[in-house]
Amino acid sequence: MHKFPTPNKVRVTVADHFGNKQTIDKFDAWMKAVKLQTKLKFDCVCSKHFTDTDYRALAIPTVNLPNSNVSSEVMEVMKKREKRLQSRNNTKLKEKSNDNSRTVEKARFEEVKKKCDELLEHQDEQVHYVYFQPEVSMVKEVYEADICATSDDSECKFMSLLTTEKKLSTGTGIENFNILNTIIKSYSEIVGDRFEGQKTVMKTRDRVLLTLCMLKQNSNYSFLALIFDTVSEQRCQRIITETLVVLSKILKLAIRWPSNDEIRKNIPLAFENYPETRIVLDCTEIFIQNPKNLCCQIITYSHCKGDNTLKFMTGVTPAGDISYISSVYGGRVSDSKIFGQSELMSLLEPGDCIMVDRGFLIEEICEKNQWKCLKPPYLKGQKQFSSANAIYSHGVAKARVHVKRSNQRIKNFAVLGGVMPSCLVPFAEDIMTVVCGIVNLSSPIMSDDKFFESSVQE
Repeated sequence: MHKFPTPNKVRVTVADHFGNKQTIDKFDAWMKAVKLQTKLKFDCVCSKHFTDTDYRALAIPTVNLPNSNVSSEVMEVMKKREKRLQSRNNTKLKEKSNDNSRTVEKARFEEVKKKCDELLEHQDEQVHYVYFQPEVSMVKEVYEADICATSDDSECKFMSLLTTEKKLSTGTGIENFNILNTIIKSYSEIVGDRFEGQKTVMKTRDRVLLTLCMLKQNSNYSFLALIFDTVSEQRCQRIITETLVVLSKILKLAIRWPSNDEIRKNIPLAFENYPETRIVLDCTEIFIQNPKNLCCQIITYSHCKGDNTLKFMTGVTPAGDISYISSVYGGRVSDSKIFGQSELMSLLEPGDCIMVDRGFLIEEICEKNQWKCLKPPYLKGQKQFSSANAIYSHGVAKARVHVKRSNQRIKNFAVLGGVMPSCLVPFAEDIMTVVCGIVNLSSPIMSDDKFFESSVQE
């Protein structure tokens, strides 16, 4: 048996729970080793708590020590606290690193934004497909083997579903088979018989149907490859982009700029008070997938929609036919700038009347070119419109309503009404031309009873 050392006489060096060495009183070291809170007068420590090498002046009990649940729990709590402290320190270091990264990223953003602003200033703020080239790696020509060749004229699954004109319209947006056959015939005349060989991956008719189906449904390539079972997903995309370019040339003929005489002969009743109207303008925005390229994000971000969009300006005649489509622009560009840079500047003649919405701030341009601008009036601080202004505003809105219907028909094609995939953004102008051409070939927006009798008879 060994007596406890005298308190406050000898100091020893011991290690704590975390391995840190500290110098404490030898009496306290013994008390802590044997887990005693208080010591009685005749308490001793058994020799079994010492090793053979511990028989020296600074020896401390080290073996066969009692286990204390309280002590182990405290130790566990201390370890957890140490881990939390370490975790907080690491988090602070990461946040500091992130702050530095944000500073660098912000500087980079400002630099790119400045370059984009300069680019827009010098290039008329127009978004050409070249800006989106980094987004479309798969649009590059894919020269893969034609492993899915067909050797007969068997119908694809999709064609077998188009048994009625209603189903045709639902699947492709084409109202009847006569229009479809005319488009296919025109397509064949341009491309020749290059897609009619025995080892061709897809026939001419199926290529047109595949493209029209994609425009109407905005289906992914996996699904299109499923219903057009002669092609792979990659091949499917290549066929669609190739066909779009050709169809755009064909259906562009359906979008024509009529003369003033033609327009006067087809004035609807809604334009009775505005017979001099040459064109009704409106801008429509197409949602697109968020571009990865920062410059593209800035150019296409629309503050109006709060998302990345492409913007087109469409012009409709009083009779409801689409007569003009602008080039494609990013969503950040204003309507007035699109108008000022459009081909309408050379198509319109002095004395022509343009009907627009309040958002078109084109009065100065119209005055400079001797055009008349019809638009609903502003309140300008008034609580309500005067009787005359209210009647005028109602008349303009009533006349413009069929332009909204025309845009609604355009948006019925899901590729324009939904979110356009990034891989199709470079072909946005071709897509818009094809869709607007199909809309013009469809049934008229207004029935015969909406026109003057003389116009209907002619």
